[in-house]
Amino acid sequence: MRITRRFGVEIEVVHADTVSVGKPAIQRRAHAALQTGGVSTIVRRAALSRSHGGSTPATYRVEPDATVDAEIVSPPMRDTDTLNEVMRILSADGFGVNTNCGQHVHIEAINAAGTRMSFPDLRRLFAIWAHFEPTIETLVAPSRRNNHFSRRIATHTYTQGTAASQALAAPNFQGLSDDFSPGKFYAVNIRPFATRGTIEFRLHNGTLEANKIEGWIRLCAAIMDRSQSATDIEVQQVIDSGDRSLAALVALVGDGAVDAVATPAPSTRHLIRRRRSPLNRPPSFRSQVFAFLDEQAYEPATTVRARAGEAVRDMRSRPSIIPGAWEHDSRRVLQIIAQWRTERLRDLRGLTVAVGDTAPVVAPASSLGHVGPLLEVLEARAAFLANLSKPSRRSVAV
Repeated sequence: MRITRRFGVEIEVVHADTVSVGKPAIQRRAHAALQTGGVSTIVRRAALSRSHGGSTPATYRVEPDATVDAEIVSPPMRDTDTLNEVMRILSADGFGVNTNCGQHVHIEAINAAGTRMSFPDLRRLFAIWAHFEPTIETLVAPSRRNNHFSRRIATHTYTQGTAASQALAAPNFQGLSDDFSPGKFYAVNIRPFATRGTIEFRLHNGTLEANKIEGWIRLCAAIMDRSQSATDIEVQQVIDSGDRSLAALVALVGDGAVDAVATPAPSTRHLIRRRRSPLNRPPSFRSQVFAFLDEQAYEPATTVRARAGEAVRDMRSRPSIIPGAWEHDSRRVLQIIAQWRTERLRDLRGLTVAVGDTAPVVAPASSLGHVGPLLEVLEARAAFLANLSKPSRRSVAV
């Protein structure tokens, strides 16, 4: 099926044999299965690259991921023919999905006429999504709705009732980003717009069913198309109507939404049954910390340095960069940070990461580039908390 814009897909999968053979072996297995099936793939030991695909335009990448067994990253493409074959091969080789898996879609911010999205277009995109967010969430599995890796854009700063209007009135790109997509893990991630020229949609649940992801890609592309063709007045009229129904969404964005609306999301009963499956393992605390640190590696250097400075200035209160859950197990956090540092130093040798606002360069193997100072701050914070939690040596008479 041909899409109006170029897109790329990140397919997260799990495999029942991971417990016995480990994730690296499962990633090699996915690579071998795809290669045998005639799909060009490469294996990456680290997932810190910014681009989709491998060394050639038609190459898929098999990468590690902190919360699932493997992630298959597609090259940029305009139709889903090869993607359908990839999903068929993975399914036939025993790969599956669970509630930890997501399906991330990057869609090019250039329409069929070759016009790049402007800032007013981006405002309309976020306004449309914020208005219909409760409805769009009904199209995906309950496990993906406002979870840690696909947070709602309309609840960060404003209430649901006013978020769409606020997005439409955003004064500049930074304001729109800060209020509706302040981090990578939001349903609509605006960060790749500046670096890749894409918008990332992270809400969809993991799936190896081609019809589901095709409908989702068409829906997201249709919303982007409408953001470029509509006026602010037209979008505001939809917001003022208060109608968030599926019919209103289809009426606004056109036929591109029909396939997604016609494909029901997995039922709650289906998800409950899958919780008993060996494929469905909740992410460990270590995996959550790894995912957080990996996210920082995507950040521009200036942002990471600012956050590190914030943490240094306010060491005794919890800086916003450090998740609150870490406070309860500081010694374990110290161990995990050391493990992350060791593994990523190994993985980054010869790879490129973004250490400037736009330009990727080879990261110094001794310091992890711009992430090094941040790690030092996180380690100091965790050590500070661990020291506070030590029992006093002074004996108390009873």
